Amino acid sequence: GDEVLIKLLEAQVRHWRKESETKERRIATIREELQNELDAAVAEKTAMQKDMEQIRQRVTGLEQALDEQGRRTTSAVAEKATMERNNASLQCQLSEETTMKEVIQQQLTECRNEKKV
Repeated sequence: GDEVLIKLLEAQVRHWRKESETKERRIATIREELQNELDAAVAEKTAMQKDMEQIRQRVTGLEQALDEQGRRTTSAVAEKATMERNNASLQCQLSEETTMKEVIQQQLTECRNEKKV
């Protein structure tokens, strides 16, 4: 009777061992799947961070280009204003010179007329 009981117990122990091995393999498989998912998520996060950095660099580049464009526009506007002031000043000088020329011509005409008299 004891021999039968021992064989039954040994069979039960073998069955439990097989179940344990199956469960350990299943746990190992699940751990591997979880690690793979974690690795994929980390890789995706890293790729997204790289994309974000590239976008930030492009935005910075565009901001710098806009700033430079703004400086050039401001400079061009200032240069135009200076040219307009210079032009107005030259126009004024030309007007004065023309007036002086007319006065001198008038005086010359008067002098010539006096000599004829």
